[in-house]
Amino acid sequence: MLQEMSLGIIAERTTKCELHQGGLTHTSTHRVQCKVNEVRELLGDLPTEMPTFLSDGTIRRFLRAKNWRTEQATKALKEAVKWSRQYKPDKICWEDLAGRENETRRAYISDYLDKTGRTVFVVMTSIKVSCSG
Repeated sequence: MLQEMSLGIIAERTTKCELHQGGLTHTSTHRVQCKVNEVRELLGDLPTEMPTFLSDGTIRRFLRAKNWRTEQATKALKEAVKWSRQYKPDKICWEDLAGRENETRRAYISDYLDKTGRTVFVVMTSIKVSCSG
């Protein structure tokens, strides 16, 4: 009986450890999907408003960052959506940034694409821009 209980505790710790380190078994994959679904429920209508941003992958990244705590991940996702709505990063185009950033040689468009085939915009933050008043 004691051995069964300790094995149960070890199995529970192993699953948590697997979730934390990203090594997923069938059982832990199911648990992760349950967590993703729970966050989707907590988000309400947001996933239908922003389906590309609030994908399962994004929700998993926020869950992992918040140590699999659904409430904290939901709060962080809501803040990210709020920021995205305010600053509209998907509307940024090179023409908007080209003038000042290109003149100072602080930013450029790379000659390679990211994993999904999108253009990569590189900003060298170590180069400071002097503001003349």
